[in-house]
Amino acid sequence: MTAPQPYLQTADGLLRHINVHRYEADTKKSTQQRELTFYTDLIAVIVKWFTETVSEDSTGSVWKLIVSLHEAQRAYGSLYFLNGGFDSMIDYITFTVAQDVANSTMFVSISYADLSDDQRVDSTKEFSRNLDKMRHQIRLNPFGDKPMIEPSNGWFKWWHGNMTQYMGLLLTKQKDITTTVLKVLNENAYYDRTFLVILGLVMCVVTVIFPLVVIAVHYMMVEMETTSDNLSVQTRYLIMEQRRKSNLVNAMLPKHISMKLKHNKKVGTEIFEEVTVFFSELVDFASISSRVLVIKGLPHKNGRRHASEIASMALYIKNRITNMEVGFMRHSKLSLRIGVNSGKVVAGVVGRKMPRYCLFGYTIKLALLMKSRAGAGGIVVSQNTQDILQETERFITEKRDESELDMKSYWLTGKTGEEMKHQDEDLNFSASTYSSESSNVNKNFILISIM
Repeated sequence: MTAPQPYLQTADGLLRHINVHRYEADTKKSTQQRELTFYTDLIAVIVKWFTETVSEDSTGSVWKLIVSLHEAQRAYGSLYFLNGGFDSMIDYITFTVAQDVANSTMFVSISYADLSDDQRVDSTKEFSRNLDKMRHQIRLNPFGDKPMIEPSNGWFKWWHGNMTQYMGLLLTKQKDITTTVLKVLNENAYYDRTFLVILGLVMCVVTVIFPLVVIAVHYMMVEMETTSDNLSVQTRYLIMEQRRKSNLVNAMLPKHISMKLKHNKKVGTEIFEEVTVFFSELVDFASISSRVLVIKGLPHKNGRRHASEIASMALYIKNRITNMEVGFMRHSKLSLRIGVNSGKVVAGVVGRKMPRYCLFGYTIKLALLMKSRAGAGGIVVSQNTQDILQETERFITEKRDESELDMKSYWLTGKTGEEMKHQDEDLNFSASTYSSESSNVNKNFILISIM
């Protein structure tokens, strides 16, 4: 039977199917081959069901079923040898079903029991082979008028004795299997107890360690949060310091020069064809930064306006310093001497670890000379500066005595006309500490660039 049939779904359906077949066999004179095929298919399905439902826990009942089936074989086989055959087909079918079910059940039980070779029912023994031959002979019953063998008490006794011995062997194997099952159960129970003990120990360790792990993780999180806050604060401080550093560098160097240095670019020298240099010094006053150097016209060129802007600044500073009152100098006032010159200079950065923006050229030397020749409260400008200022017609100058110098120089005294009204106007300054160097000058000054 290759597919499940509807009559196999319930026990009543199977019983009705068998009864119908028996009725048809009596009325239609069925053949032996047809009957064997019919019952063999049914037995195969039943054995399959039994194989799928049997389990290790029902091993004892399985062996009882095997013994009962062999008991049925012994009884019907004894009738066969006493009568010389079966009188009805029902007896024959009962014998074959008992044998097939017993063999299938035996196979399944041994497979589940996993017996060793010495525990199995040894089919190589002589009486087992003889039993198989006699079973085969019984299954060949012809159901004719003449029996296949003559009735014999000897064959009956032989069959009955061998089957009894075989059944005793089955009972012995049942005890062996029971012993094996108990042993396996005890081993499993031991392993289960060991596993439970280990699991309990692990749970105890986890119960003890888990709070410690939680505390440690909490402590680590707190430390990480504290570190993160400190890092954030330090980062803000670092940004502030970087800004201060940048501002300081920008104060020491022109902005375009400092940007090149920040980006590790090469900074070369620059030549400025015309700038105006301003030197001033407090008279009779010795202190740090008592000298001031101002240069207009660099680093950004502004045409020729640099001279007029420096001149305006010189007059403004002179006016403010002259009118300034100093607490510890109540009986005297501050006075400046200022020198101004216009001309060509060379500018560049000197030094790697401590870079300085330095100026070179005769123009600076001459401006310093103008300052040294200026008296207290005086402003001396060179001929170059005088020429540029005359172009604007906004400033008043007087020629100095040329006997003091080998060159022409002028006093800057004020502004002309409407320019005098704006003498004290506020100027826009940005202060930076630069360096000025020439052949005779190697001193630090405060440089104020007028924007």
